[in-house]
Amino acid sequence: MALDTSKCGKKTVHLQAKDTGKHYVRLMTCNKLECPSCQPVISARIKKKIRYYAQHERLFFFNTITSKDGFKDLDNVFTKIRKYLTYDATVEGYMKKKKVDYDKALVWYEKKKKKLIESDVDIELQIMARMDALIKVAKLNSVYYMVLPEFKKIEFRKQYADSIKKQFDESYRLKKNDNDLCEKLREKIEKRFSENEHEEFKFIRVLEYHKSGQPHYHFLSNKYISHTLLKKVTVEGVSEVYDNTYIVEDAISKNKELNYENVDTSIVANYVSKITDYVTKDTIETYLEVQKESDITKKLISSSNSIKIFDDKDEKDLKYKKLAVFDYQLNSTNYEIPSNVGEVYETVEDFIKEHSKMLRDEHAIRLHHLVRDLDLSDEIKYSYMINERLLQISSMDFLVERPSDYRTEGLTFDQVRLMKSFIDNRITLLLGRAGTGKTYTLVNLLNRLKPDPNKTIVCTYTGKASSRIRELFREYDLQDYKSLTIHKTCSSNFNSKFFRNEYNIIDCAYLIIDEVSMIPREILSKLLQAVPSHVKIIFAGDDAQLPPVNDTSIIPELEALDFVNTVRLTQVFRSEDAVLGQAYNVLGRKSIDYNLFGEDMKELVLKLISDGYQILTNTRKLAKDINMIVQESKNDIIKCFDDYKYNLKDRVMIIANSSARNVSNGDTGKIVDFDERGVSVRLDLEDREVFYKYEDTEEIVPAYAFTVHKSQGSEYENVAVFVDSQPKLNTNNLLYTGITRAKKNIKVYVPNEMVLTTMINRVPEPVSNVTLNNVFDVVHGVIDIKKSSSMARR
Repeated sequence: MALDTSKCGKKTVHLQAKDTGKHYVRLMTCNKLECPSCQPVISARIKKKIRYYAQHERLFFFNTITSKDGFKDLDNVFTKIRKYLTYDATVEGYMKKKKVDYDKALVWYEKKKKKLIESDVDIELQIMARMDALIKVAKLNSVYYMVLPEFKKIEFRKQYADSIKKQFDESYRLKKNDNDLCEKLREKIEKRFSENEHEEFKFIRVLEYHKSGQPHYHFLSNKYISHTLLKKVTVEGVSEVYDNTYIVEDAISKNKELNYENVDTSIVANYVSKITDYVTKDTIETYLEVQKESDITKKLISSSNSIKIFDDKDEKDLKYKKLAVFDYQLNSTNYEIPSNVGEVYETVEDFIKEHSKMLRDEHAIRLHHLVRDLDLSDEIKYSYMINERLLQISSMDFLVERPSDYRTEGLTFDQVRLMKSFIDNRITLLLGRAGTGKTYTLVNLLNRLKPDPNKTIVCTYTGKASSRIRELFREYDLQDYKSLTIHKTCSSNFNSKFFRNEYNIIDCAYLIIDEVSMIPREILSKLLQAVPSHVKIIFAGDDAQLPPVNDTSIIPELEALDFVNTVRLTQVFRSEDAVLGQAYNVLGRKSIDYNLFGEDMKELVLKLISDGYQILTNTRKLAKDINMIVQESKNDIIKCFDDYKYNLKDRVMIIANSSARNVSNGDTGKIVDFDERGVSVRLDLEDREVFYKYEDTEEIVPAYAFTVHKSQGSEYENVAVFVDSQPKLNTNNLLYTGITRAKKNIKVYVPNEMVLTTMINRVPEPVSNVTLNNVFDVVHGVIDIKKSSSMARR
């Protein structure tokens, strides 16, 4: 029985994994579109499926029909369109109807198509002439027609109907006699008809209701629905407002560099995804009201039979066995039940009760209210929240148990300083360049000081960085400590919405955040709001690495705060390492060894791949171009997303978090199996496989090449960095980060020496003038500005 929307997130289910036998408890969700909590998650899942099917079924036409006479009339119109394209206007339909052979039916079809093309050309001319007439009459009357609201446009057309008709007749006559224009239109419409013209009619359809109650169908189709057909079926009480855009043609009109051959999946995806945008709160509410008052059985989103937007799960998809349901709301989205649960709790229900307690932090709550009342822009808000929250934490007079005995032998002076700083200070910043053993130092600190694992949070921004720390935990027998991504730590199940927050904080005494330079301010501010004010914090990072995308590295600003104690690791443990030599030359603005690439790109890439090199790039486009070179010979697996084809043993990268699969953005692996449903990927850092249905393969990409940004937190034996000319993107930090991903061998490829020289000498430009160090002054300025209606920024 489905969970009622009002109960969504209020109950807990006890599950057992079928493959491992492990036990879990999770918050139950209703999984209904009308639920405010579930709707974003469901919409994202549906969009992903639509993008997949739009590619593989070539659903390249975006159509809209509407009705003034209600839903039944609208559905009747769609039924006529479907029947026409499925039977009435097909070769097979004519053969059945007239009992003729294929050749005769094809002759009939071609004649019919020719008439339809000429009819559509005439309608296109009328549409153009009508718009010309409206604009011309509006201009004569000093009216900006295109910016008028719809009801004003209707009033304008009625008021100036005679003038519009006169201008229309003249414009239509001129266009009708323009042979070049008519021929161009004819070619375009012929191209539309040729798209899947002898294929089965396929569609994905969304029902939209306006608040007025007027319904619309927005649907993607694999066949062109002609103006002539739409005019024919929409005369019976249906509004003439319709759309039948050919997505490929529309994309080409907006980008002159495109043609019919190079409009790829990613371009089409930008168009087709918008179809779910019509499933709004208003639509859902109106639909539910109408459904109660009538016998509507149609779904808000539906599709032709061969397309499964809401497919039933088969046995392979059911990874968990449901054991029990409890009337408790967990304080996290899910927990793994420890194997020794019986030693601490009498029953699973007792475990759930204990983990249903939600702790508040009054200091964080006051900050939340203050920021809300200040109504700050995002640019200011997150820096303000981080600064204020750290100030709160640094000021707390709360005694934490101090270790009385710990070993320091074998440690460097800086490593000992870190341990003392962690003991004596609320907030510590650990800085270390490549080769200084920063992550090792953090793990060694836990190994020697042994803070309570149940009260210690170790987190990173990326799954790959988290996996590296888990490797070190296993190496030093520290499996009691958990290394998680920030999103997992804060129980995020969609985008950046954290279940853990100031009203439901994480019960911890110690917080270690590695690779802090990578973390966007919004995410860091939310993490700090989700931990108690008495927590001790270690930030760790490399201030020479890349900043977050569209953000500035927070490390220099943390280092400048009076209440943050900084420890910098200075000893390089791999001083003879050639890779590090190149990296430190980049930081010193010195030249490095490089190679040129150009027309020999294909041969070069294939040689590097065969030699075991991981290719990193400065842009996603270059990474995709390189992956497509490798893809040319692939033909075993051809049903994946984004034009990618694979063979068994091909390497892939996971580019989206998945709690169901327990994988993180940035994890890598190898395709080890495939069938008619999807592909199985064996993860590099874990001895297990994860399965992706073909419609989910948007979440994996070839891993022969990816961007330097995606590589952060990872290391590879051999790395080749390819950099094309992108002056604003190419910085010293990007090159340093790319080089330091290599353990043994590094090669740098550029189109010319000037690109490399410019890159070595260029540092990232600040994204904002607002920093942790001036944000209080900025906020006070904003408050004053609200009173005086002027703006000044320090």
